[in-house]
Amino acid sequence: ALQGEKEAERQTDRQTATATAMSKKIAETPSSYAVDCGRLMKEGVWTEALMADLEEFFGANLKVNGKRSNFKNVINVETNGARLVLSLLQKGTPLSKKYIKYLVKKFLHKQDMRDMFRAISTDRQTY
Repeated sequence: ALQGEKEAERQTDRQTATATAMSKKIAETPSSYAVDCGRLMKEGVWTEALMADLEEFFGANLKVNGKRSNFKNVINVETNGARLVLSLLQKGTPLSKKYIKYLVKKFLHKQDMRDMFRAISTDRQTY
């Protein structure tokens, strides 16, 4: 009986640790991400039309909870000049920076620019 109590105590400790780790991960998630194309626009390689296409591509392909275009009240996608900004409207929204990089790569491949450009992180919230 004593060993069963110890095992149950260990399991609740694990669950508490997991819940604490998950809440930290949600708390540490940035409230917005950005894709900065400013350098490419200065060099004349990237255009406003491509920026509009990128925004449209994110609008059509961004998935939330496994469904495409299911982000209207959760994530705001907008362009500010040479930056595409994805703002999280609800805390705890599952959106990772790696997924944004994946979508940027997918867009570049679709535009036949994948061989010319790379998505490089400049800080914690920006590609």
